[in-house]
Amino acid sequence: MLRETLSALEQSKLELSEALKTEKDLGEMKSKFVSMASHEFKTPLSTILSSSFLLEKYNDLDEPGKRTKHINRIKHAVNDMKMILDDFLSLDKLDEGIVQAKPETFSAEACFEALNDVV
Repeated sequence: MLRETLSALEQSKLELSEALKTEKDLGEMKSKFVSMASHEFKTPLSTILSSSFLLEKYNDLDEPGKRTKHINRIKHAVNDMKMILDDFLSLDKLDEGIVQAKPETFSAEACFEALNDVV
């Protein structure tokens, strides 16, 4: 009976070690994700900030073309950030099981055609 108890304890120890390793891996992945997300947001935010400063500068001058250019840069940067947030929310919904992935098989040629349509 003592051997069975020791064996069960050893098994529990192995399971706890594996669970701890998994938790550490998840923590590391979350940290990398937060770092990547921060970087992805910094680029559009920098664009918005620099364009808004330039808009202030061009506001005093009669240069509507330059103002329009920077307004469009701001709009694109905000749209990029919205798409990033939508992607994060989609991933969260997948993780929670709210949205189910439906894998499909298609040819490489169809993939390249779809990519050409996007570009």
